[in-house]
Amino acid sequence: KQTQAYVLDRVELDQELVNRAVRSGVSLYTEMDVRDVSWEDGKAQISCKIGSKEYQIQSKIAVVATGYGSPLSRKLGLSQFDSYVSGSQVIVDAKGIDEVEVFTGSSLGKGGFGWIVPWRENKALVGLLTREHTVSYMHALINKLQDQGRIGSILKTYRTRAIPVGIPRKSVIDGILAVGDIVSQAKPTSGGGIHYGMMAADLASTTISDALIQGDFSAQALMPYQEQWHAVLEHELNQGVKLRELIEQLPDIVIEQLHRLLSIPGAKRLLSSSTFDWHSSSLTQVLEKLQFRRRNFSND
Repeated sequence: KQTQAYVLDRVELDQELVNRAVRSGVSLYTEMDVRDVSWEDGKAQISCKIGSKEYQIQSKIAVVATGYGSPLSRKLGLSQFDSYVSGSQVIVDAKGIDEVEVFTGSSLGKGGFGWIVPWRENKALVGLLTREHTVSYMHALINKLQDQGRIGSILKTYRTRAIPVGIPRKSVIDGILAVGDIVSQAKPTSGGGIHYGMMAADLASTTISDALIQGDFSAQALMPYQEQWHAVLEHELNQGVKLRELIEQLPDIVIEQLHRLLSIPGAKRLLSSSTFDWHSSSLTQVLEKLQFRRRNFSND
């Protein structure tokens, strides 16, 4: 069997990427509060604050990767979505957790699912992704696992954050590109954004390089980035939205049937033909076949 996925330590991953960037010559500024980014006089104007001191930085181009819902993203008009999901995760005391478990059902909200993932020694990650009321459902999941004796106390709470669902209206403006969750470069099904975000970052770097060579930083010059990442990800994102909408309509009894999908002829072959990062089309086909079978059964 081929490995389909790895569990990453996101904090260590971010630190490693930062270290690589610094080794490549990037200047890193921490504890900086970026208040505004605008395009004036042919340059990106970045207003920021470090401690009590305010600074104005000029750049030929700026990349915004703040995640969804930040004041900056709203000001730039780069997070205009009608739909989103919300995720939350905590680190807990846990002994004897040696494999990933996924929980589903209406007790986790509309289209929601939870997880428990072994982390470091005697510790685990417990999380939830759902459509709304994330904090309430998260508390219920934690309490249930604690009542079952599966986990102990909460060691660290990660912030709850929203993840947009759908295709953004725009991801470039004059002198500015947006990368990551801010423009929905994340899976509508699971909320995962590392793979898609890094693919888009690769495309963004190529467009930025071309813009620097040409000396043109207009939205039109940066448009190849938007066109290219749409060409790579748009179909999968649309399929993911369709899949999420299907799942959100299903009652618990059907969700339980999905756990036994491999009993449906062709399902195992269909699902195993897809990779972890490009699974929405195959899963949607299985769901549609399941719904068709249910309709036929009810009509007989």
